[in-house]
Amino acid sequence: MKLKGETLFSLILLLVFAAAFVVCLEWPAKARMYPLILSAGGFCFAGWLVFAGLSGRQSRKDKPASLKKKLKKKSEVTVRMEIVMVLWLTAFVAVILIFGFWVAIAAFTPVFMRVYGHENWKLIGIFTTVVWFTIYLAFNQGMAVSLFGGALDLTW
Repeated sequence: MKLKGETLFSLILLLVFAAAFVVCLEWPAKARMYPLILSAGGFCFAGWLVFAGLSGRQSRKDKPASLKKKLKKKSEVTVRMEIVMVLWLTAFVAVILIFGFWVAIAAFTPVFMRVYGHENWKLIGIFTTVVWFTIYLAFNQGMAVSLFGGALDLTW
């Protein structure tokens, strides 16, 4: 049996998530819940990827050559695209440093989704609200951690 690079990478991810899960078991109960949930989810996803890779179920094999060409051309990453993404990431970090996480999530997510992703306003509103409340529940309520408020100290 020949292992493809993707399957080998998935197998390494599976081992990393398994090791993270085992390490988290020795932490105090208050500190281990969130990492346990993340490592268990990562383990399941990586296991699914390994299974798909070993079972030979590759959807790319079934596509005709003309469709493969179109998909390759459409998903081709250019240097310009990489620079644009680095600039977006730099802008996000700058907004976090100045205004803090709460404002950055509420302001930057819709801007990014509208300008770069060309999404509609309904999806942007729902997604931003869900992300904001999920982070609020996970950090403020779940772990009782105050996130960085930026240079303006906009936190609670």
